Amino acid sequence: MQPPLTTEQLEKIKTTCQSVIDKNPKNKAAHHDLAVAEMQLGNYKEAVAGFRTARDLDSRFTSAWYLGGVCLAELGEFDDAVYWWQRVLELDKRHSDANYFIGKVYGMKGMWDMAIHQFNRAINLNDRSSLFYLGLAEMHLAKGDFKEAEKAWESALEIDPNNIQALTNISAIALELHDWEKAIVIAKRAIDLGATSSMVHYNMGMSCMAVGAYDLAIEYLEKACTFDSADTSNLLALGEAYVTKGELDKGIRCWESIIDQFPQHLDALYNLGLVYLHNQMGDRSREYFIRALAIDSTYLPARINLGIYYHMLGDLEASLIEWEEVLKVDHQHGQALGNIAEILLLQERYDQAEERLTHALSIYPDDSRLLFLKGWLAWELNRYQEVLASWHHARDGSAEVLQAYADRLRILLATNGFEQLSAIADKSTESLLDELHKVLSGEAEEMDKLKQQNDLKEKRTLLDRIRDIFK
Repeated sequence: MQPPLTTEQLEKIKTTCQSVIDKNPKNKAAHHDLAVAEMQLGNYKEAVAGFRTARDLDSRFTSAWYLGGVCLAELGEFDDAVYWWQRVLELDKRHSDANYFIGKVYGMKGMWDMAIHQFNRAINLNDRSSLFYLGLAEMHLAKGDFKEAEKAWESALEIDPNNIQALTNISAIALELHDWEKAIVIAKRAIDLGATSSMVHYNMGMSCMAVGAYDLAIEYLEKACTFDSADTSNLLALGEAYVTKGELDKGIRCWESIIDQFPQHLDALYNLGLVYLHNQMGDRSREYFIRALAIDSTYLPARINLGIYYHMLGDLEASLIEWEEVLKVDHQHGQALGNIAEILLLQERYDQAEERLTHALSIYPDDSRLLFLKGWLAWELNRYQEVLASWHHARDGSAEVLQAYADRLRILLATNGFEQLSAIADKSTESLLDELHKVLSGEAEEMDKLKQQNDLKEKRTLLDRIRDIFK
């Protein structure tokens, strides 16, 4: 690849071309080459004028139409640019670059499907351009189709194995899909190739944190902060890594430093509230949640955890108020619908609980938690067949729901309750009775502990593999 021409060389080309034009104003090549020089100098208006003259002298001058479109796009005149590139395709149906640039404009306008069509046309004409696959991937990503985006980036890597942009984006997709090991392997490839973007270091740090490699997570998230100190998401993540490792003070300092610079940063305020809530400092957590809501009363993470705080405090009425506020923002918020119904059950307001559960189940008819609550309500109202039907349906949707409510089940079935249900059960609910017995006897809890131990062993095995990558 030849080095780019210097400004001095381009100015000489301009002088030469102008001299030719002065002698022969209809020399289309001279107008074209003068425009190319202006384009390389960044003088896009002058370049467009030159390309327009060249194409007026020869309406089939494909290069003038194509490069003129590029300059119009640089000037932000995208509709005119598309018109020029469409003219190129009328002259040369196999002009892959024109298809590519039309796709880029469609993508900028949010016309994802049309953009994908143009990129695919470009690829069909030239399947050895990694740039075309990168463009296609961006459109699939914009549509939320991670798998297709990943396929396009993989295709770009087949052409250019050292394409840092493709590696970075594949690591981001793997992170999004919770494929931590792949995210780490791919991000490391990009970093080993010299990637200095904050994004790839963020991907690496977040993936390392997910597998428990906290020191590595902190190392790479600190680098992400260095590469882009203006992106507060890097500092938010670094604070999370410190807190997850158990270094609360360092994590808190990360988030406080964000607030020092951006006093209305909702996520930093929320994170501080959350860390105090999880560490039994409820009054401090409430302070930060309220500060966040004073800035934006619709900020649900703070509202939700304020509801949780009041519930932990035993103030069910205050908690109920917060969950009602959540529903004002999101009428179908599943957690809020369930929590309101549960609070009403705890307050023995059964008519209201039934009304709320009926509404919630009309939205989420197979939600295991709502179905369990429906069974709880039926028990309180002595509707025992309904108890069996509801809990059987709940258990079918989630095997964990009964264990999650083990303490409540022990309260409800404390005095011959299990025997009452057994007396009216039939073959269709025998398996439910088996599960209830396991929960009441503690067998299910032991099985859950065993599963957690196995999960921990798997995580440690994964962590060992991750550490081997860095040896």
